[in-house]
Amino acid sequence: MERLLQVIEQNPFATQAYYAEQLGVSKRTISRMFVSLKGKGILIQYGTRGKSNWVIKK
Repeated sequence: MERLLQVIEQNPFATQAYYAEQLGVSKRTISRMFVSLKGKGILIQYGTRGKSNWVIKK
């Protein structure tokens, strides 16, 4: 998940498909990672589902 957070920091406006491509995993895997990170309060989503901005809470 640390690698995903690094990619999000570089491009917080990208889609989950973009993140999946960057990490070489499926979109479903990225989706599960996002749910986990949001549940832990590490990742916060601003905007709508289609136009999101992801912020990593430190």
